[in-house]
Amino acid sequence: MPDTLPHYSLHAIYIMLLLVIAVATALVIPARQIVPLGKEWDTLKNKEGFSDFSMSEFVYKNPKSEFADWDEDKRKRVYSRVRQITKKYGLAAFSVAVNKSHYDEIMPKALKSRVGRHHYTWAVHHLLSFLSVWRFSGIARPPFEYVFHWMEEPSSKADIEAAMERAEGAAAEAGVPGGYTNYSFRKSKEIPGLQCVDTISWVCYQLAQFALRDKPMHEFATVGWEAFEGDRAEKGWLRAVTILPGDLRKWVEQVMADPSNLDGLQRLEEKLLARRSTSQRSRST
Repeated sequence: MPDTLPHYSLHAIYIMLLLVIAVATALVIPARQIVPLGKEWDTLKNKEGFSDFSMSEFVYKNPKSEFADWDEDKRKRVYSRVRQITKKYGLAAFSVAVNKSHYDEIMPKALKSRVGRHHYTWAVHHLLSFLSVWRFSGIARPPFEYVFHWMEEPSSKADIEAAMERAEGAAAEAGVPGGYTNYSFRKSKEIPGLQCVDTISWVCYQLAQFALRDKPMHEFATVGWEAFEGDRAEKGWLRAVTILPGDLRKWVEQVMADPSNLDGLQRLEEKLLARRSTSQRSRST
């Protein structure tokens, strides 16, 4: 395992982001479980013959993938073990889905400039909020390290970095800084936790397509949804939310109805811009 694993006082949050219908999904794994997870994952992939478990390629038997020639018995066997390992080492999973066209249509420019230009940054903001509520509810939980799935597009990566910066700025305003500074982007082939969260994210994407487009769920999605206890709503291991147009309009109306919300967002954005400007000047000198 790599030497850059989080300290044992941390929980690792592995985050996968799917676009068009933006699905931001997080898997919470205690740091002490990362090494055992890696060992069990290595055993599985060596036994079954794969190097990087991509749920979409696996389900649809991508002809250029390692899964192209797998028979049905092997597919069901491996999918079962992937679910078992994911749930064995993960404390909980969270997911937020929002449709791009709904976001572009409903979100006012005044809010887009403060909460993110794109629907996927808004989804990440809400995912971080859910994680924060969970962390500080009930038993005390240690700080998080956030590990994002690698993004090839520089602008998309920059948008996620901006979302983390905004979250850190809001935390600092609330007097609890430092909660969103420990994050990185890693490739899934290197990180078993990211391959696990890819499985959850695919299931949540199928659920979102059903909720938003009335598209029937794939058999593997239904099995995964039940196995991850998504059907138990707020009490399940997986807590997934698909934002319908009415939900998004209601959120916008609530934010816009109180001028102090926009004022607060504006102050935060000004501070972040000033911080970026200072950072850029220091790098150039």
